[in-house]
Amino acid sequence: MIYSEYFKDPIEASRYMYVDFKCKNDKWTKRNKPLWFSKYKKISDNKKKILITKINDNVRNKLPKLSIDNNLKVRRFHSFLRICYDNLFNDKWDRKIKEMKNMFNPNKPLINQLGLAHLLKVYELSNKLFDIKILNKLNKKSLKFRGKLQKL
Repeated sequence: MIYSEYFKDPIEASRYMYVDFKCKNDKWTKRNKPLWFSKYKKISDNKKKILITKINDNVRNKLPKLSIDNNLKVRRFHSFLRICYDNLFNDKWDRKIKEMKNMFNPNKPLINQLGLAHLLKVYELSNKLFDIKILNKLNKKSLKFRGKLQKL
């Protein structure tokens, strides 16, 4: 569970997972909303907005500039996102999210659907891409998931 990577307290990890996915569309008709829910939802939503902004800055501005300055093959922002997403899911991301219909809608931008822990991981991955050796390694891994490379 990716939430346990970023939240060492299992109760806290579970609460963030619940506000991000499990209770996202629930109606509280037969019982009251848990006391902790609104607090965690507000924190999660605020942190996710900040992370999305930072990730977009990396993949839309900083990494393309790095790519141009170093004459790299990966240039477009969606290619950097592809690398991050494929390595997040350890598979071709768009194929993987189709298996998780209760969590993700393939017709909407993935970045707006990811939970807090997923965004923390994507941000971490996008920061690693500034190391050209890691960028090349993670890109090759992504291309392998997509059947574009036979060997790593």
